[in-house]
Amino acid sequence: MALDLDKLIKAHQFRLETKSLGELLCHNFSLSAMSEAGKWLVDNENKDSVEFARYLTTLLCQPVEKEEEKGYRINKDQAELLTQSELEDFSRLFIDKNKYLLEDQDKQETIREKDDDGKVVVFFKNHIADELLKNNDESETDYLLRVVDIYIKQSNKRTKKLFESATKGLFSSTTLGLLEENQRISNSLGSSLIHHEPFKLPEIPENPVFETNRQLASFGKELNEVAALIKNMNDLGVRMAMDSAAATARTKFWNNVMLVLGLITLGVTAIFSYLSYASSNDASSQVEDLLVEQNTLLKTQEENQKELIKAISSISPVLERSVIQRQDQEKMLHGMSAQLKNITRQSSSQPSAARTPQSGASD
Repeated sequence: MALDLDKLIKAHQFRLETKSLGELLCHNFSLSAMSEAGKWLVDNENKDSVEFARYLTTLLCQPVEKEEEKGYRINKDQAELLTQSELEDFSRLFIDKNKYLLEDQDKQETIREKDDDGKVVVFFKNHIADELLKNNDESETDYLLRVVDIYIKQSNKRTKKLFESATKGLFSSTTLGLLEENQRISNSLGSSLIHHEPFKLPEIPENPVFETNRQLASFGKELNEVAALIKNMNDLGVRMAMDSAAATARTKFWNNVMLVLGLITLGVTAIFSYLSYASSNDASSQVEDLLVEQNTLLKTQEENQKELIKAISSISPVLERSVIQRQDQEKMLHGMSAQLKNITRQSSSQPSAARTPQSGASD
């Protein structure tokens, strides 16, 4: 998906209707605008919110008919024509279009969800900081001043922290001191060049030599600052080169250390591999001996089982013969029992027959 730069640039733009200047196009709160706003907040101790909103319009707003001129902005005199009501509208619209100024960076959540196709979609959920909520009795310009002031301070802290973490261990304290001095001189020189007023003829006649001397003194001061800046940049370049060489030497040393450690690790790994191989060979021999013994036991058990089967099979005919003999014995016993019964019946019938003739003879 192609990135729509035009849409991205216009995401935070808005239009403001004014009576004296017509419709104004107000652009994004860019880094340069934020830097200038930060300087205004530092230079103005009273920090009047209406004046801050008026100054902010000179950094962001341009007439719609001048839209083709990218760098055109309304000047200070044009900003003075804006009414307080229009500045209140500007402040409200600015906050509405730049909601990210209210977000608490420490409470940002990372959420992962699956879409309809099953793909994981990652997005961030932001939360508004409690201290950046608008108070009921707070005007729009006061709210704008408070939000922008807090955001710039937090942004400077994050930038400083990021710079310190990025340069920590890379440059020495002397180099970091030169960097800070370089930034201070550059900011001072830039401020003097930005706020330098062009030469104006005084209303009261004065000897031009005095003004020329003042201009020469100012110019000489700026030249001194430029010379100091150049010297500082030269010192900074030398220190950075020295630190880079030292960092390279340290990197080479640690590379050598890591190489030696790698070789030691390789040697230890080879030794352990050999020991593991020898141990595995011994274990294999032991396992082989156990398998041979197991096979011998299995053969012996197999022979015992065969003998047992033979013994069991030889028992069966003996049992059959004993059963047949028992049946024969039962038959014999049965026959003998029947004969005994016949003899018993015969013996019981003979005495009665013999007694009957004797009784007849006596009569």
